[in-house]
Amino acid sequence: MARLTEYDDAQAAKRLRVPVAAFRWAQHTGLVPAPDVSSWQWSRAAVEAMDADAIQASLPHEPISAAAAADRIARPGGGGLQDRGPGAAACRRSAAGA
Repeated sequence: MARLTEYDDAQAAKRLRVPVAAFRWAQHTGLVPAPDVSSWQWSRAAVEAMDADAIQASLPHEPISAAAAADRIARPGGGGLQDRGPGAAACRRSAAGA
C-alpha cells in the first residue's frame, strides 16, 4: 500500500497514532504547524516532522467517549441544560412536550 503524500487532520492523526482530538487540540494551541499543502492538508514531510508524543501530551486531559460526555452533561450539576439560561429552558419545555 502506497503512503499518502497529503494528509488531512484525521489522516495525520492516524499516521502519528494519536487521537484526532489530540491532533486538533495541538493544532489549536499552535503545536501543530499550519497546513502546508492547502488550507486543510499537510505534506508527508510536515507530518513526519511532527512530534507524536508532544501532540498526545498537549491534551489537558485524556479524551472521553461520546457516551461518557453525554453522561457528564446529563448528571445534575454536571453542566446540563438546567444552568444555561432562558433559551435552554425553552428547549427543555419543547423536549418535554409542553
